[in-house]
Amino acid sequence: MIDKDEMKTNRLDYFETWREDLSLISEKYKSWRLNTKFYFLKIFIFFIFLNDISYWFAIAITYPEILTSEAELLYYTKVQIPVALLGALFDSLSLYITLLVIRRALLSISNLSYISHLSIDLLIAIAATFWVLFVFSISGWIVKSTFNKTEDKTAVSSQSLEQ
Repeated sequence: MIDKDEMKTNRLDYFETWREDLSLISEKYKSWRLNTKFYFLKIFIFFIFLNDISYWFAIAITYPEILTSEAELLYYTKVQIPVALLGALFDSLSLYITLLVIRRALLSISNLSYISHLSIDLLIAIAATFWVLFVFSISGWIVKSTFNKTEDKTAVSSQSLEQ
């Protein structure tokens, strides 16, 4: 039969195992980062591609009819650029913050402090949700205001040529 002290010890061993694994992953990441030229640029470009692929995957799954409509496809093709760039900006920043939090968590002494540090990622996930809403709103606004002005100027100049 297992006594209460042994159960507590087993539970605390889980935290030590998690710390060791997280420390190992963190060290491998640090080594890769230090040996990679233009690390931040490569991370940013990686996130641009990841956001762009995710954007088109979401469009294809949610609204497949957009892919067959030429006008809507053109609009969403324009929207993808700010979405990918702003998404990559957030992802790069959240990666940096997460790595700082991991470093602080590994330095913490108590298990409660360790878990508290790592739960900051939940706040980042919530912020990511609102960031996505912001990015889609602002991207649509940018595309509509930029390209509508260009189309208006083209329409005005073609009308003046006809007269």
